[in-house]
Amino acid sequence: MRSIAKPDLDIRRVLDELGSGLEVKNLRRLESELVEGEEEFTSNAIGGDFRLTAQKHPSIDPPDEDDVQWAWKNRFSSGVGRDMYDALKSGAGSRCPSCLHGRVHDLDHFLPKSKYPRLALVPLNLVPICSDCNGIKRAYVAKSAANEPIHPYFDDLGDEEWLVATVLEAPGAPLQFEVSPPAAWNATLGSRVAEQFKRLKLGALYADLASTLIGNLASGLDTRFAASGPAGAKRWLEEMLGTWKASNSEPYSIAALAAWSSSPFVWNGGWRVER
Repeated sequence: MRSIAKPDLDIRRVLDELGSGLEVKNLRRLESELVEGEEEFTSNAIGGDFRLTAQKHPSIDPPDEDDVQWAWKNRFSSGVGRDMYDALKSGAGSRCPSCLHGRVHDLDHFLPKSKYPRLALVPLNLVPICSDCNGIKRAYVAKSAANEPIHPYFDDLGDEEWLVATVLEAPGAPLQFEVSPPAAWNATLGSRVAEQFKRLKLGALYADLASTLIGNLASGLDTRFAASGPAGAKRWLEEMLGTWKASNSEPYSIAALAAWSSSPFVWNGGWRVER
């Protein structure tokens, strides 16, 4: 989970870029209501409770909602507005800001368009996401502020480490990951991160990635161990941890190296699949 820059795009510009046609003409008639929805969403996002955004608007009836959905499908995610779609996707770089691993493939409606049609075209409601995370999240809406998903445009987890790993003393030194909220976080943010970690099954994902990582490090560990014993393996892991921290590697890599570099089991050959 990481923050990304807010897009320099708003609903007014989106409407300007959607071309012509009966449905678009109707959307322009509803511009004030759509702008109001964008402003309400932004205000609630800053306040930390997206759920307070109203799902419906008295001036927008079901045919109007259909026009918004039509514009999303035929003008924004494809057609003349596709450049805006692609620009929003690229705002996260190549990696999904939700899981920190998958490649960005889609834009997710943070508040689902099926329940919040006013927000279907609002850029701040459109978040870059990978296929796996999108498939899990789907039309999820939180039941309380404590289980709101992390929004990468509005939520900044800071530079403190929030993910920790524990070495399981078994061949290959597998890891178990969990969220450890820093003291600077309030209780609600800690709960939200932990809920998203659980919802997206990040513990299992990071354990699999760690297994691949220790396999890639095995040859280097073997070399240091042969030359200097457990102290050599420990020192090399500590050096790698420092280097990866300095290069702002993803939290699961840092947590993995921190766990391995502090584990006597690992220094003594625990990285080997066969001991």
